[in-house]
Amino acid sequence: MKRYPHVPGECATPNSNHFPDGTFAAIGIYSALPIFWTLPTAILRGTAAASGIALINSLGNLSGYLGPSMVGYLKDQTGSFQLGLIMLGGFLGMAGLLAFAATRNSFPERSL
Repeated sequence: MKRYPHVPGECATPNSNHFPDGTFAAIGIYSALPIFWTLPTAILRGTAAASGIALINSLGNLSGYLGPSMVGYLKDQTGSFQLGLIMLGGFLGMAGLLAFAATRNSFPERSL
């Protein structure tokens, strides 16, 4: 099989069509980040906002360790990355639902 050196990883095979999938997934995830980081200061005030941001950073650091560890463990148990990626997608979906639920009634009504 001929490999193309200018395209990294699995996308370097001639019959691979996974590159657009990953690109659009990254666009979707990264487009939510600016909106996400406005939530702690929109809901909380003062030191509570600082504590909320610190909690988010702490959980992010913890998940940066646990996520790959869990994916590796599930790959060792099943022989495939499929279950690990489904788990990560499920956690991403739960985080979105949690953010939606936390902000649903947090903002006061504004009159025009």
